[in-house]
Amino acid sequence: MNEFMVVCTFKEGIDMPEIMALAAEERDAAKLLQDAGRLGAVRLATPNRKVFLQVMAADVAAAQATVEGLPMGKLWNLEVYPLVQPAQLLGE
Repeated sequence: MNEFMVVCTFKEGIDMPEIMALAAEERDAAKLLQDAGRLGAVRLATPNRKVFLQVMAADVAAAQATVEGLPMGKLWNLEVYPLVQPAQLLGE
């Protein structure tokens, strides 16, 4: 498995009641992914309308599919970034 950071930005026109309507379902789905080792950290930057998700997947397409499968996945524009450990950059 490879590690990815997925930056999720709420699409224009999405409002807080729409987000809150999915919050419990999103929490439960995220917990299942965490238990399966497919989702790590979840960080919110609500003033910026962004969510940062640490995703473990085989490749970029699989990481994106994981996030799109979440209840809030349809509310977000996604940017998927492959992550490397600093030691990998130094050839250690």
